Amino acid sequence: MQKPFVLIVLDGWGLAKPGPGNAISMASLRNIPELWASYPHTELAASGEAVGLPLNEDGNTETGHINIGAGRVVYQDFPRINMSIADKNFYKNEAFQGAVRYASKNNSNLHIMGIISDASVHGSRDHLFALLELMALGGCACPVYLHLFTDGRDAPPKSAKRFVADVELKISRMKNVHIATIMGRYYAMDRDKRWERTEIAYKSLTEGTTQTAPDAVTAIEKAYQQGKTDEFIEPTVIGNFPRIKNHDAVIFYNYRIDRPRQLTRAFVLPDFETHTKEESFDPYAVKYFHKHVVDVDTRMKPFTRKLTLPNIFFVTMTEYEKNLPVTVAFPLEPVAIPIGRIFSELEMRQLRLSETEKERFVGFYFNG
Repeated sequence: MQKPFVLIVLDGWGLAKPGPGNAISMASLRNIPELWASYPHTELAASGEAVGLPLNEDGNTETGHINIGAGRVVYQDFPRINMSIADKNFYKNEAFQGAVRYASKNNSNLHIMGIISDASVHGSRDHLFALLELMALGGCACPVYLHLFTDGRDAPPKSAKRFVADVELKISRMKNVHIATIMGRYYAMDRDKRWERTEIAYKSLTEGTTQTAPDAVTAIEKAYQQGKTDEFIEPTVIGNFPRIKNHDAVIFYNYRIDRPRQLTRAFVLPDFETHTKEESFDPYAVKYFHKHVVDVDTRMKPFTRKLTLPNIFFVTMTEYEKNLPVTVAFPLEPVAIPIGRIFSELEMRQLRLSETEKERFVGFYFNG
């Protein structure tokens, strides 16, 4: 009789020195100590670079199941991009190079937009700075305009001036690079189908139909005087810099996929006004809507664009959504042969059991 092979995932169970804060060492355990003493075992790190996360970042259920299912380290988007910068492949990335070529060929502008923050939850300042370095190293002569989305949620609520100062210092010697707009993530990065926010962001980027300021710091200070924090800074056009138009190139450097999606759709979808299709599975949406009550009809149709841009070269840092007509700088790297596939090819039957909370992890994530 064949015996079953059982993989048991004890989510949240770890190894630590015995002490008052270690519930495992203080409990009266029977089975685990016996298994530990009777069978071969080893210890594996479950956080940071060991599971494809940035150094010292806590592990989580998603990365744990992905790595177990893959049988190897699967690097997440943030460290993948960081590694690309470190080994210089970032500067040869065909998506970025394509954007530069497109703008140069059409004698047009190159726009770079994304969150400006040191939290690195949705995007990274280092990635913006690497893009600026790419422009300098590549001898990009076309005008480059920055559209900065202030944070105020994952970073302190009034920290934007410091981040903008860092950007201004970086571009101070680059005569062709300027900050063109600034706005809070409340408008540019909505994910709750509150399309009126996305509409305001889109119009400010394409029509310039919002308030103006002589420079980004002045715009931030004005918002503070009105009692607004970084997250809620109203879209502001800086000076008289041109808006995003046909035949321009755009790079959206946010790497987390959920919050850039609505604004990206507005730029690139021909059928945007009637587009209501959702991803078959969005891990960020699952986590978010499980924890929050959202009073928005998710079937609500987007706004009607006054200006459409059918001829722009749009680059996204990662794959925000399947089948978007964009160029992706760092496409998904799916696990080609997860352990479940190996079992299937060996004609071994599989039974995966979980409570509702972890259902997606033993199915979706475990399969890579």
